[in-house]
Amino acid sequence: VLDHSYYLNKEDFEIEYEVSNREKGLEVFSELLLNLDIPIRKTDNKIMRFYKEKYNQQAGF
Repeated sequence: VLDHSYYLNKEDFEIEYEVSNREKGLEVFSELLLNLDIPIRKTDNKIMRFYKEKYNQQAGF
């Protein structure tokens, strides 16, 4: 699922992938990212991204 959010004048996207078999799901998901040239990286969850954006806007960043 491609999750699209818009908050605080910021557009946010997230790929969500739910599976019943973690190993097989990780294999398929990793292949998808590789095919789309999307690097695997640690990211904050959507709620944390929202609060960080709110903080940055209030702090004038």
